[in-house]
Amino acid sequence: MFHNSIAVIWIFFLQASSCITVIQNPKSLSVHEGDFTTINCTFNHGNKHLAASAEFFRMPDDRNPMNSSSDGRIIFTSTDTSLIMTIDRATTCDSGTYVCKVKFFYGTPFTGNGTILDVIASKNPTTGTKEGSSSAQTMVELIRISLMMVLIILCFILLCKFW
Repeated sequence: MFHNSIAVIWIFFLQASSCITVIQNPKSLSVHEGDFTTINCTFNHGNKHLAASAEFFRMPDDRNPMNSSSDGRIIFTSTDTSLIMTIDRATTCDSGTYVCKVKFFYGTPFTGNGTILDVIASKNPTTGTKEGSSSAQTMVELIRISLMMVLIILCFILLCKFW
Protein backbone atom coordinates (compact mmCIF):
# COMPACT_ATOMS: atom_id res chain seq x y z
CA MET A 1 0.00 0.00 0.00
CA PHE A 2 2.85 2.42 0.86
CA HIS A 3 4.49 1.88 -2.55
CA ASN A 4 1.20 2.55 -4.35
CA SER A 5 0.82 5.88 -2.50
CA ILE A 6 4.32 6.96 -3.55
CA ALA A 7 3.57 5.99 -7.15
CA VAL A 8 0.33 7.98 -7.14
CA ILE A 9 2.09 11.05 -5.69
CA TRP A 10 4.93 10.73 -8.22
CA ILE A 11 2.46 10.47 -11.14
CA PHE A 12 0.62 13.55 -9.77
CA PHE A 13 3.87 15.56 -9.78
CA LEU A 14 4.81 14.35 -13.28
CA GLN A 15 1.39 15.32 -14.62
CA ALA A 16 1.53 18.70 -12.88
CA SER A 17 5.00 19.48 -14.23
CA SER A 18 4.04 18.53 -17.78
CA CYS A 19 1.22 21.13 -17.67
CA ILE A 20 3.45 24.01 -16.56
CA THR A 21 3.99 26.84 -19.03
CA VAL A 22 5.97 30.04 -18.53
CA ILE A 23 5.38 32.76 -21.11
CA GLN A 24 7.38 35.97 -21.31
CA ASN A 25 6.44 38.85 -23.54
CA PRO A 26 7.52 40.69 -25.42
CA LYS A 27 10.42 38.62 -26.75
CA SER A 28 12.36 41.81 -27.43
CA LEU A 29 11.76 45.53 -27.26
CA SER A 30 13.54 48.78 -27.90
CA VAL A 31 12.82 51.92 -25.92
CA HIS A 32 14.44 55.33 -25.74
CA GLU A 33 16.30 56.51 -22.70
CA GLY A 34 13.83 57.97 -20.20
CA ASP A 35 10.89 55.87 -21.44
CA PHE A 36 8.60 53.62 -19.40
CA THR A 37 8.43 49.89 -20.23
CA THR A 38 7.10 46.60 -18.86
CA ILE A 39 8.12 42.97 -19.21
CA ASN A 40 5.44 40.35 -18.50
CA CYS A 41 5.77 36.81 -17.20
CA THR A 42 2.69 34.60 -16.99
CA PHE A 43 2.62 31.01 -15.87
CA ASN A 44 0.01 28.31 -15.79
CA HIS A 45 0.50 25.14 -13.81
CA GLY A 46 -2.90 23.50 -14.19
CA ASN A 47 -3.30 22.96 -10.45
CA LYS A 48 -4.71 25.72 -8.25
CA HIS A 49 -3.29 24.05 -5.16
CA LEU A 50 0.37 24.27 -6.19
CA ALA A 51 2.10 27.28 -4.68
CA ALA A 52 4.46 29.04 -7.07
CA SER A 53 6.77 32.04 -6.89
CA ALA A 54 8.26 33.94 -9.80
CA GLU A 55 11.35 36.13 -10.06
CA PHE A 56 13.18 38.02 -12.80
CA PHE A 57 16.89 37.52 -13.39
CA ARG A 58 19.16 39.65 -15.54
CA MET A 59 21.41 37.36 -17.53
CA PRO A 60 24.06 36.09 -17.36
CA ASP A 61 23.65 36.22 -13.55
CA ASP A 62 20.90 33.67 -12.97
CA ARG A 63 21.69 33.18 -9.27
CA ASN A 64 20.67 36.58 -7.93
CA PRO A 65 17.05 37.60 -8.51
CA MET A 66 16.31 41.24 -9.23
CA ASN A 67 14.75 43.43 -6.57
CA SER A 68 12.76 46.62 -6.76
CA SER A 69 15.06 49.64 -6.89
CA SER A 70 15.23 51.94 -3.87
CA ASP A 71 14.34 54.95 -6.04
CA GLY A 72 11.17 53.26 -7.32
CA ARG A 73 12.44 53.18 -10.90
CA ILE A 74 12.13 49.38 -11.15
CA ILE A 75 9.14 47.71 -9.50
CA PHE A 76 7.54 44.26 -9.57
CA THR A 77 3.84 43.45 -9.44
CA SER A 78 2.71 39.87 -8.93
CA THR A 79 -0.44 37.75 -8.86
CA ASP A 80 -0.93 34.00 -8.45
CA THR A 81 -0.13 33.45 -12.12
CA SER A 82 1.95 36.45 -13.26
CA LEU A 83 4.87 38.74 -12.53
CA ILE A 84 5.29 42.13 -14.20
CA MET A 85 8.52 44.12 -14.12
CA THR A 86 8.08 47.85 -14.73
CA ILE A 87 11.04 50.07 -15.56
CA ASP A 88 10.45 53.81 -15.33
CA ARG A 89 12.95 56.28 -16.81
CA ALA A 90 14.92 53.56 -18.61
CA THR A 91 18.68 54.04 -18.97
CA THR A 92 21.15 52.39 -21.32
CA CYS A 93 22.39 50.42 -18.28
CA ASP A 94 18.99 48.66 -18.25
CA SER A 95 19.74 47.05 -21.64
CA GLY A 96 20.09 43.29 -21.40
CA THR A 97 18.29 39.95 -21.36
CA TYR A 98 15.75 39.35 -18.60
CA VAL A 99 14.52 35.85 -17.74
CA CYS A 100 11.56 34.92 -15.55
CA LYS A 101 11.94 31.82 -13.34
CA VAL A 102 8.95 30.17 -11.72
CA LYS A 103 9.62 27.95 -8.71
CA PHE A 104 7.40 25.39 -7.08
CA PHE A 105 7.96 23.67 -3.78
CA TYR A 106 9.32 20.63 -5.64
CA GLY A 107 11.75 20.09 -8.49
CA THR A 108 13.67 22.50 -10.64
CA PRO A 109 12.40 25.95 -11.62
CA PHE A 110 10.77 26.59 -14.97
CA THR A 111 12.04 29.50 -17.05
CA GLY A 112 10.61 31.79 -19.69
CA ASN A 113 12.35 32.30 -23.03
CA GLY A 114 13.71 35.69 -21.97
CA THR A 115 13.13 39.24 -23.08
CA ILE A 116 15.84 41.29 -24.76
CA LEU A 117 15.62 44.96 -23.78
CA ASP A 118 17.52 47.53 -25.84
CA VAL A 119 17.53 51.06 -24.43
CA ILE A 120 18.53 53.57 -27.11
CA ALA A 121 20.60 56.54 -25.93
CA SER A 122 18.83 59.88 -26.19
CA LYS A 123 20.20 62.59 -28.45
CA ASN A 124 21.89 65.71 -27.14
CA PRO A 125 19.63 68.63 -28.17
CA THR A 126 22.55 71.05 -28.79
CA THR A 127 24.67 68.86 -31.08
CA GLY A 128 22.09 66.33 -32.37
CA THR A 129 24.44 63.51 -31.44
CA LYS A 130 23.97 60.69 -29.00
CA GLU A 131 25.19 61.33 -25.48
CA GLY A 132 28.74 60.15 -25.03
CA SER A 133 29.38 59.98 -28.77
CA SER A 134 33.17 60.25 -28.78
CA SER A 135 33.59 60.59 -32.59
CA ALA A 136 31.22 63.59 -32.71
CA GLN A 137 32.94 65.22 -29.74
CA THR A 138 36.33 64.66 -31.37
CA MET A 139 35.10 66.28 -34.60
CA VAL A 140 33.83 69.35 -32.71
CA GLU A 141 37.20 69.71 -30.98
CA LEU A 142 39.06 69.45 -34.31
CA ILE A 143 36.90 72.19 -35.80
CA ARG A 144 37.53 74.45 -32.79
CA ILE A 145 41.28 73.90 -32.99
CA SER A 146 41.26 74.56 -36.75
CA LEU A 147 39.37 77.84 -36.31
CA MET A 148 41.77 78.94 -33.55
CA MET A 149 44.76 78.22 -35.81
CA VAL A 150 43.21 80.21 -38.68
CA LEU A 151 42.67 83.16 -36.31
CA ILE A 152 46.27 82.97 -35.06
CA ILE A 153 47.62 82.90 -38.63
CA LEU A 154 45.43 85.87 -39.63
CA CYS A 155 46.63 87.83 -36.59
CA PHE A 156 50.24 87.00 -37.44
CA ILE A 157 49.78 88.16 -41.07
CA LEU A 158 48.17 91.42 -39.92
CA LEU A 159 50.93 92.07 -37.40
CA CYS A 160 53.63 91.44 -40.00
CA LYS A 161 52.07 93.99 -42.40
CA PHE A 162 52.06 96.75 -39.83
CA TRP A 163 55.62 96.21 -38.60
